[in-house]
Amino acid sequence: MSVQVYQVKLLELHSVHKELDQSYLRVKLTSDQELELLWHIDEETAESLLAVLEPEGVYKYRLSFHSSWNSVKNQYESFLTKTYRDQSERVYFSCSEAYVSGLNAIKNNDPVSEIQTRSAGFEASPPQESQAAKEVRQPKLQRRLTWAAVALLSLVFTVLLGSSMPTFIYKAASGEVANASFGESEVNRNFAGYVAGHRAVTVSAQFRASSNSEPRQPLQESVQPTLPTVALEEAVTFNLPKGKVALTFDDGPSKYTKAITDILTEHEVGGSFFFIGKNVKKYPESVQYAKSSGYTVGSHSMNHLELPKLSSDKQKYEITHPNELIQKITNEPVVLFRPPYGAHNDSITDIVRGIDNKMVLWNVDTKDWESRDAEKIYNSVAKAKVNGSIILLHESQATVDALPRIIQFLKEQNLELVNLQ
Repeated sequence: MSVQVYQVKLLELHSVHKELDQSYLRVKLTSDQELELLWHIDEETAESLLAVLEPEGVYKYRLSFHSSWNSVKNQYESFLTKTYRDQSERVYFSCSEAYVSGLNAIKNNDPVSEIQTRSAGFEASPPQESQAAKEVRQPKLQRRLTWAAVALLSLVFTVLLGSSMPTFIYKAASGEVANASFGESEVNRNFAGYVAGHRAVTVSAQFRASSNSEPRQPLQESVQPTLPTVALEEAVTFNLPKGKVALTFDDGPSKYTKAITDILTEHEVGGSFFFIGKNVKKYPESVQYAKSSGYTVGSHSMNHLELPKLSSDKQKYEITHPNELIQKITNEPVVLFRPPYGAHNDSITDIVRGIDNKMVLWNVDTKDWESRDAEKIYNSVAKAKVNGSIILLHESQATVDALPRIIQFLKEQNLELVNLQ
């Protein structure tokens, strides 16, 4: 089994700029190096971000790489994490498709490893537009001319190429990197994921740390990463092959679905949700959010009843009706079913098999529904035989709190966290 290396990337928002009717984000990308980026974005996303930033300037803001389509609001959404001392809060904002494509470019093409830059002398400041002039270490006149040239260059590309796509203008604008140049080869009109009929333009600077260094390549086409998946073959499944592990979440959708999805996405791991039909009616947007983020959505019955005690007709209703509700939201068939309490008999198995579904049980029970304690939930996983396991969790605040540690623990065991299918 190959061992995956997980590299953490952080995207810290330092300021929002507006110059010559153009909007920019100044961000710091941290991975194995630090790189300051000036990101040209659309005005709507910039306004949406400004609306959620605090004017006091005491917070630090980290942009999430995660975004999703909200079918209820008919728009994309992303979020940032607002931190002050030991307190943090997740804040959601609406964004454009261009912003989403930009996030994917930064996330998947790893510009930090491709671009040589200096990390010394980098200072963060609160993300306020009024602080922008204080953040770049240059003589005043030179700074104004540099940013004006950057804005003008972006405007020229926008007018000539007719693009509404974000451009990435790297640290050359700050004067900290020498010999920045722009070339025709760095204009990429085939940026993946953008709507047909529009053109995506990526403008990147080639950096040279010295005269002997080779120029770095610009960002190439972005491809959304595919989450690892295990296709189930048995009618009833309790466990997985060695080297794999599945995190499964019951009793949603709920107010916690979005937070769980975001954590899975941020850590780039798989996960499977088993939704109760009556909750699907209450939280249809959460169903869409989990599905559009790439996670498996299965059924957990209509009303969470003990199915073996029901008549055959009621059993069939409890199993099939949630599938219909979920499919109306996701436009995809539901293929997985988990019986409430794990209770099943031959009749239930036959119904599940008859609609071409697979029954998913578990072999690690965190008993999170009983403890409602994040530490106990984590310990139940840490002490279990997790290699090849299907882990049972339920949607709650305690699960949200425990989940990052659980994921980190499973990664440390060199296990692949998968979707079920």
